[in-house]
Amino acid sequence: MISFSTTKRTLLLAFALLMSSPTIAQSDVWHDLLSALKFADVNRARLEFDCNQNPLYRTKDMLVALCKKRYEVPNHVYEEAALPYLKKHLTESMAKQALAQVSGNTWQSLSRKLRTEIRTGKHDQLTQEDIDLLEKQNQSEVGKALSIFASDKEQGIAVARAILTY
Repeated sequence: MISFSTTKRTLLLAFALLMSSPTIAQSDVWHDLLSALKFADVNRARLEFDCNQNPLYRTKDMLVALCKKRYEVPNHVYEEAALPYLKKHLTESMAKQALAQVSGNTWQSLSRKLRTEIRTGKHDQLTQEDIDLLEKQNQSEVGKALSIFASDKEQGIAVARAILTY
C-alpha cells in the first residue's frame, strides 16, 4: 500500500516538473500575449471590413464561409492557429516584453480604436498622440517582430483554415 506521504510527494514532484516545463511556461506567455493583443477580435474586425467592402467576399464560397463563421469561432481557435507563427517571430523574452507593453490601459484604449478603424475602414479614431505612440512602439525590436507576425501570410492562411474547419 502506498502511503499518503509518498503519494503527496509524487504529486508535488509531478506538479513541480509540470510547472518547470519550458513548453508550459512559453505557452502561457504566448497565449497571454495573443489574448492581450485581442488577436481574435482584430481578425474579426478585418474580416468584417473585407466582408462588407470586398466583392470577392460575397462571391467566393470559401470567403463567404469565412464571413459567416467569423463570430461563431471562439477566440482560442484563432489564437491556437496563430500561436506557431507568434513563436516563430518573437522569442519568449520578446513576448514577455510585448505582453508588458500591451497589458496597460493605454494599449487597451488604442486597441479599441484600432479595431474600430480596421472594421470601418475609416481612419478617424486615433489622435496624433496615439499615432506617435504606435509609431514609437513599432520602431522597437518587439514592435517590428509583432508587425512581421501580423503580416505573415502563412499565419493568415492558418487562421482562415482554422475558422473554416471549426
